[in-house]
Amino acid sequence: MDNWKQIWNKRKIEHGDDTLLSLIKLDGFDEGAGEISQVNWIEYVNWIRSKLAIDEADSIFEVGCGGGAFIYPFYKMGHKVAGIDYSSSLIINIQKAIPEMDFRCCEAIKLDVSNKFDIAISNSVFQYFESYEYAKTVINQMVSKVKKKIAILDISDIDMKNDAEKLRKGALGEEEYENKYSGLNHLFYDKTFFIDTAKQLNCATEIFPQNIEQYGNNPFKFNVIITKN
Repeated sequence: MDNWKQIWNKRKIEHGDDTLLSLIKLDGFDEGAGEISQVNWIEYVNWIRSKLAIDEADSIFEVGCGGGAFIYPFYKMGHKVAGIDYSSSLIINIQKAIPEMDFRCCEAIKLDVSNKFDIAISNSVFQYFESYEYAKTVINQMVSKVKKKIAILDISDIDMKNDAEKLRKGALGEEEYENKYSGLNHLFYDKTFFIDTAKQLNCATEIFPQNIEQYGNNPFKFNVIITKN
């Protein structure tokens, strides 16, 4: 996970007229199969908002908030928001974009659960964790953090691992792929991992395919909502 941290710490914001677009680029959704336009990003956030049945008064916490692309639209809607990320440079940027809210540099596994929120979200983060045990601990803490639900989004599907890696290699070429991803851990998940973990926490689970307009990684990803009983 330290290798990924070094990569994310090198990301720098491209200042422009549109903060959200800059944050989308900062969070890595600006190239290849992972590219998402600003219009499609807003549709994605609104879709997840609807799936979670988030109302105007709900507070939202993000684990692995990055530069803030996912949480920023909720802030603009008037929600109380906060989050953590292991990249100090990304946290500096989100603090600039959302200065009056609480964003801190912190490992996901060290999440403080004492200050409760209604909803916790983690978008396109679980693939960077060092192990399934680490991921399970983070889920436990996220559930403890909230009053209602958690959403774990853009999860790499283990059933599609070969196809996902084939697409990456095809886009980059074998040599560039090895140079770019050598030594970098990427976790793929079985859906039963989330079902079993939620059952142990006495929570309900909803699993559904990723569906972002023009997002090349849709076939290789899925989303999970875990609801407290």
